[in-house]
Amino acid sequence: MKSKMKGAIIVGIVMGLMLLGWADSVQASSKKYKFRFTSGYSPTAIDMVAIGKILKDISERSGGAVTFETFWGGSLGKVLEHLDLIGKRTADIGEAPLGAWPARLPLFGFEYAFPFGPPDPEVVTKCMYTMLSEFPEFDKQLRDNNVFLVAILPWDTYHGSSRDQMKSLKDLKGKKVGLWGVYFPKWIEAMGGIGVPRPMVESYMMMKTGVLDMSLEPVDVTLTHKHFEVAKHFFFLNSGAFTPKYVLMNLDAWKELTPELQKLFLEVARKNSLEFAAELRENRKKIIDQLLKEKKMLTSYEPTAEERSSWAAAMPDLPAEWAKSMEGKGLPGWKALDRWMKLTSDAGHKWPRAWGKR
Repeated sequence: MKSKMKGAIIVGIVMGLMLLGWADSVQASSKKYKFRFTSGYSPTAIDMVAIGKILKDISERSGGAVTFETFWGGSLGKVLEHLDLIGKRTADIGEAPLGAWPARLPLFGFEYAFPFGPPDPEVVTKCMYTMLSEFPEFDKQLRDNNVFLVAILPWDTYHGSSRDQMKSLKDLKGKKVGLWGVYFPKWIEAMGGIGVPRPMVESYMMMKTGVLDMSLEPVDVTLTHKHFEVAKHFFFLNSGAFTPKYVLMNLDAWKELTPELQKLFLEVARKNSLEFAAELRENRKKIIDQLLKEKKMLTSYEPTAEERSSWAAAMPDLPAEWAKSMEGKGLPGWKALDRWMKLTSDAGHKWPRAWGKR
C-alpha cells in the first residue's frame, strides 16, 4: 500500500513539473514583442517601402507576436545618428547606411571602392549576403556597436541628375557632384570633378541652390525625391549597384527573441530584400522612359564603352587601396577583395579593369 502511495506521489510530482513546464512553454510562445523602428527617410521612398513590407510580413507571419511602432523621416534623429539610436536602444530596430561610419565599421561600404561593378542589384545583394556569411569580421564590427544585421537593402546602379546637359565625360570637369561614401569622390576626381559627400535627402535643396551641379543616384531616387524639378538632364553613369542600406536590430533586443522568431526575421528579410532588388532592376527602364516621355528629364547622356574603360584606367587602383587600408587595421582586405571579384565575375560580370593588383 505504501509502495503504491509512494508511486502515486512521484507520478503526481512528475505530472506537476510537466504541467509547470508546459505552462511556461505556453507563456513563452504567447509573449508579445512591440519594437520601435526608426529611419531617417520618408516611408514613401522606394527602399523604405520595401522595409515597411518586411516589418508587415514579420508581424503577419508571427501571428501578431511581433509588432512595430514606426518613426520615419528622422523623427527620432538624423540619418547619421541612426547607428547609435539603434545601438543604444533608443529604437529597437531601424535602417542605417553603414558606409557612413568608416572608422567604426571599416569593412562596410567597400563595394564603392570597386568602380563599375555589376549593374544588377539582385546579383550584388546575393554576393553581399555571401560575403557577410563568409567573413565573420563583418558581424564582429556590428556587435562591437551593439547591433545585429537583419537585412541588406540594395540601391540600383547609379546614374545622375544634372542641372546642365552632359555631352561627354569632359563636362564633368569642375562640376560639384553629390555622392556617397569615402571612395566615390575619387571616381569623380579622376575626371576633374569635385565629389561632395552628402545624405541623399539633402540633394534636392543643394542642387536647387547651386551647391551641387549634379547628384549621383539610382533613377528611382530621381523620381521619388523629385530631383527632376531642379535638375532636368540625365547622366547615365551606370556605376554598378550597391548595398548602402541595412536593417539593424539592437543586439539586446535581438537576443530577447526566441530562436524561431530570429529565424523568421531573417527568412522574411532576405526574401523581401532579394525581391526588392529584382524589382529595382525591372523598373529601371520604366522609370527612365517615364521621366523622358513626360519631359521631366529633357536630355540624356551615357558614356560609351571606350569612355568607361578610359575612365577606369584614369583612376587609381581603389580596390587595392581599400585592401591595404583594411590590412593595416588587421582585417582581411586582400582576401575580401579577391572573394568579391570572384563572386561577381562568377555571376557573369565583366570588369572594365583588373582591380586589386598586388
